[in-house]
Amino acid sequence: MAVKLVSKDNIEVARRFQVRWLPTIVVTDQNERIHHSWVGFLPPKWFTMELLYGKAQLAFGQKDFKRSIELYDRVVAEYGQAERAPESLYWKGVATYRQTNNFADAIPVFKGIVEKYPSSIWSRKVEALIS
Repeated sequence: MAVKLVSKDNIEVARRFQVRWLPTIVVTDQNERIHHSWVGFLPPKWFTMELLYGKAQLAFGQKDFKRSIELYDRVVAEYGQAERAPESLYWKGVATYRQTNNFADAIPVFKGIVEKYPSSIWSRKVEALIS
């Protein structure tokens, strides 16, 4: 469900969702736990990407690892050159591990980050894991 609030009229809600600047978009679950947020205006294409990534993070947070993997894959397929792509692969690797409880299953995903996005911070984060 989408909700639009005027922060000055909803100070407590703005505080609860850590709104520091406008616009702030927050993806939460039914218990108001924040799974993803971002600040600032985005063109529709990139706004859609952030929502898709937010849905993946929400599924991950709810331990629906199969669904989160599908959504992370969509982020990479549809926005492969965006900053969220290597991050999505990172979380896909983590979700793969969480789904199977076998770290070896995540290694090919992590190797894909290093191969496809070598200058990414996410590549540096997985280098030690795959060595």
